[in-house]
Amino acid sequence: MPRKVRDTYYKSSLFENKRSWNNYTYRLFEMAMSRGHWENMPKSIDVRYLEQTLITQGACVFFKDEVLGYLCLPVVLNGKLDVYGNPYNFMAISDTGYNKKLDVNSGVIIYNNYLRMPNITEIGYYADRLYEYDRIIDVNVKAQKTPVLIKCDKNELLSMENMYQKYEGNQPVIYGKKSLNDDNITVLKTDAPYIADKVYALKRNIWNEALTQLGIPNTDTTKRERMIKDEVISSQGAVIATRNSPEKMRQLACDKINEMFGLNIWYQFDNIDIDKTIYRGGEDDGALYDTGTDNMRDASRAE
Repeated sequence: MPRKVRDTYYKSSLFENKRSWNNYTYRLFEMAMSRGHWENMPKSIDVRYLEQTLITQGACVFFKDEVLGYLCLPVVLNGKLDVYGNPYNFMAISDTGYNKKLDVNSGVIIYNNYLRMPNITEIGYYADRLYEYDRIIDVNVKAQKTPVLIKCDKNELLSMENMYQKYEGNQPVIYGKKSLNDDNITVLKTDAPYIADKVYALKRNIWNEALTQLGIPNTDTTKRERMIKDEVISSQGAVIATRNSPEKMRQLACDKINEMFGLNIWYQFDNIDIDKTIYRGGEDDGALYDTGTDNMRDASRAE
């Protein structure tokens, strides 16, 4: 019975695939959680958990427990709906087993956006694409280093694998057995074209698209030599439009919470500082700025 060969290359590539996917998923997830800030939130509320729940489940409920104080936990709809589809009754739940029945007079549901949907789906969608482009770049760059395919007899396979490991490890001299039969060995050049730069540009565009989808400011950093203020504002239009939905739904919930519990909490997305992303293009164009702090300060004085 032939001995089973361990496919270490497959396991290694699988590990790199998972690591690349996790990298983009966690980065986008964390950036989505920190897009804005809550003001005057009671100390008993874990804002990190609140945002995590909104992004992964699409909604959570704010209420006051007689013992624990103000809480904000995942919510399960339970009961009738009004004519607009809003629930009268719902239940707060926790991973620890805590649960509490609530209604429109004792709790306020905070929705993630107008669609009342989580962001985790779109984060996974963009992570799938970004990790795929990442791995294509890795494979293409690797192909520039080892653009060969070796054909040999079965009895020479182990020797070829050992020699290839030395070749991959940049060993300056590779020694082979005297009995090595070079007549049965064929080396085919793969001549893989270098496309890593094009794939990287595509990956950068998809990354900017993902940030725009989450309402996070971004711009094309390849156009460093000249970008006027109107161009930057125009490029951030989709970002501003995208962040309106999650910001307004959180602010609407703040109004209801403040009215019900006599608090003064508020949510605000972090401001987009357009001037920090604008570049100076020429002496004769007064609408152009430089990314340097001193130059931006001088430009603002000139205005």
